[in-house]
Amino acid sequence: MKKYIILSFISLFISFSSLVLAQAPGGMQGGARNSMPYSQRPAVGTITGIIVDSQSGEPMEFATVTLRVLPNDSIVSGGLTDKKGRFSIEKVRIGMHKLEVSFIGYNVQMVEKLMIKPDAPIVDAGTLKLKPSDSMIQEISVTGEKSFVRNTVDKKIYSVEKLNASEGSSVNEALANIPAVNVDGDGNVSLRGSTNVKFLINGKPSAMLNDGSSILDQIPANSIQSVEIITNPSAKYDPDGMTGIINIVMKEDKEKGFNGSVSANYGFFDKYNGSLNLNYKVGKLNTFVSGSYMQRSNKMDGYNLRTDTRDVVNKFMEQETEGLMGMKSYMLRYGFDYAFNAKNSVSFSGSNGLWSHSRNEDLEYKNLDNLKNQLSNSYRSSESSYGRNPFDLNLSYEHKFSNPSEKMTVDMMYSGS
Repeated sequence: MKKYIILSFISLFISFSSLVLAQAPGGMQGGARNSMPYSQRPAVGTITGIIVDSQSGEPMEFATVTLRVLPNDSIVSGGLTDKKGRFSIEKVRIGMHKLEVSFIGYNVQMVEKLMIKPDAPIVDAGTLKLKPSDSMIQEISVTGEKSFVRNTVDKKIYSVEKLNASEGSSVNEALANIPAVNVDGDGNVSLRGSTNVKFLINGKPSAMLNDGSSILDQIPANSIQSVEIITNPSAKYDPDGMTGIINIVMKEDKEKGFNGSVSANYGFFDKYNGSLNLNYKVGKLNTFVSGSYMQRSNKMDGYNLRTDTRDVVNKFMEQETEGLMGMKSYMLRYGFDYAFNAKNSVSFSGSNGLWSHSRNEDLEYKNLDNLKNQLSNSYRSSESSYGRNPFDLNLSYEHKFSNPSEKMTVDMMYSGS
């Protein structure tokens, strides 16, 4: 009720002011309101609108909106769009205005003749579509360089090729080069200081990740295309209690015809790495298969000397350790995509993995007197190994609506290990 009373009072005040001006000797009549200095006019207006990409229809966050007053074209207000591309400029004074909308890499768009009136203070500029700048497109085609990071409405996408990960490195080693991501010596991944992170492969949960981030140390970095960091996940990801999401996007080519790639790497201490990607697209059908293999060994050496101040005879205990830790991993991906038409498509993908770890360790214990002469010794050897054979099967249907930013997906997933 208070809101309606205040609005009524403002309306009454404006009407009363107009009446006084009309009746005053030598006062302003008709279009005389425009002759009043802009700074003295009532600030009762609001201008709203939405900014989207003209090609994808996606909302554009952080687009710059500048408000100018006519006819002198001076800047009087402005703001930035939110994550849904919306903007709202409040406390706009009565008079004629125009909007100037800009974003890096896009052409500037102008909206002329936005009139704020006492009886119509709210103006909707509608949905404004920004077009990519031709000069920016030409510059990209000339350099041929991919950006290290690409920002979208809800995530940051990092190109693996630009993460400076060495040849033969794992996904964990590539993640260590991403800002806000930390990988400790045990391979545990944290995002913004928290290990409460959800991992996805191609946007879906995977049995490959049932062991958490430790399994990422067994996937070759050259088998993935990009890493997506989602720090503010929407409801579709079931984000309760999570710091964020790390989505691993695997390589998948969709060029027409038959194409593929192969890579192999060798490093010291029995480090091997290789991957194969094949793709065939004809008409509405696209099929793919990819595989990767990684093997690495790590030597262990240790020495420990303990002193017993209570025992005069067995004064010292010396321990020497030698060992070898090994790891092997295989990963196979396969599937197809079929587009019924421009709005309806179905896709199937499967993944099979085989992870194996081994650990061989030899320990020698020596009891020494206070002069460090050996009194006795003993040996202990241990061998251990474990492994997993996870798999994923995914079937998806997608329908695109007339609005490019809207779509419906139906997913069926089956996984095990």
